[in-house]
Amino acid sequence: VIPVNEAEQLIMSRLLPLAVQKTPLLHAHALTLCEPLIADRDYPPFDRVAMDGYAVTFAAWQNGVRRFRVEGLQTAGLSPLTRKAHDGAIEIMTGAKLSEGCDLIVRYEDTRRVDDFMEITVDLEAVPYANVHRKAADARAGDRYEDKVINPPLAAIAASFGYATVRTARKPRVTVIGTGDELVGIDKTPSDFQIRESNVHAVDMALRARGYDVEAKVLRDDRALIRGQIESALELSDMLLLSGGVSAGKTDFVPSLLLELGVNKVFHRIIQKPGKPLWFGRTDSGKVVFGLPGNPVSTLICLYRYVLPFLKASELGEYKSANAPHAELLSYKPSLRKLTHFLPVKLEWTHDARILARGTEHNGSGDFISLNGTDGFLEIPGESEPGYDADQKYFRFYGWDGC
Repeated sequence: VIPVNEAEQLIMSRLLPLAVQKTPLLHAHALTLCEPLIADRDYPPFDRVAMDGYAVTFAAWQNGVRRFRVEGLQTAGLSPLTRKAHDGAIEIMTGAKLSEGCDLIVRYEDTRRVDDFMEITVDLEAVPYANVHRKAADARAGDRYEDKVINPPLAAIAASFGYATVRTARKPRVTVIGTGDELVGIDKTPSDFQIRESNVHAVDMALRARGYDVEAKVLRDDRALIRGQIESALELSDMLLLSGGVSAGKTDFVPSLLLELGVNKVFHRIIQKPGKPLWFGRTDSGKVVFGLPGNPVSTLICLYRYVLPFLKASELGEYKSANAPHAELLSYKPSLRKLTHFLPVKLEWTHDARILARGTEHNGSGDFISLNGTDGFLEIPGESEPGYDADQKYFRFYGWDGC
């Protein structure tokens, strides 16, 4: 049995070796970028007009000119016009390149148009290049952007830089297997000694929400059947998640099957509550197996605490301890201080921006109903963890909507 901190280190030192592939930018959402995005030119690439109005010279305004002759109209996408007279103005639209000889944009709403003349109607506090997005203000040619996960803002940068395809890490393939003779399908009517399968559906949803290729199934407690399915999963998937069969019961033969099939045990059992029976191993070829405890609360907490961060780190190619949010725990004392406790909580926000967490009533790790309405869980370190502090008030928070 090992502490949570040691289990995390052992897991994160065995990241999945994922191949790099070329992906069309339009299909790259939530994938991990494996190359820097390099600016092909300055951004903006020209002095860009930021407001609809009139382009004039700051010197003319400074010298008291308030009535300008409109010399032409320039819209975005057209070659810039050239101002001719000292008191000349170019009517101009947002997004256009600044007209030649101009260095001030006067907004429509600060003017009045009379025939071919524009009059400034307010007492401006003008400065050179007001309402102009200056060339290279955002980026210079050759600047590198190495944010990892591709989201809409990063996609906009890639598109602007001309990346029709990007090099990304391949998403891991995951097989999820639940085991138990007591389980029946969600569309079945269970006997009074059976329950409907739930763990695999919760795990499957969490994985699919993050873009992973998932195959999920539930098996009865048949050693030969489970062995065959594990063997197939190890061949076809990058990672295998097993829910149930890793404790000490007569039908909990998953650990021995994994060893038979060449999965090297890294650890089995963590000093935590719930989720103590967690099993973790790896094949010589780099395939990874998590044996999640069968109780539904334990399954979800181990998934969010270990599995999802592991998958994310594998895609990034490195593990960086996240700057996770912390919340102040209200009125809770763990019963066993030697254990790290994972406590489902509801969050509250105070007027001074503090995050408060309130534990919920529950009936043990089988009570998944009690998770309804919770926002996630707090990690309350036990005595075996580095930096243990019995008086600690703020604890790391893991949200059901994130990882």
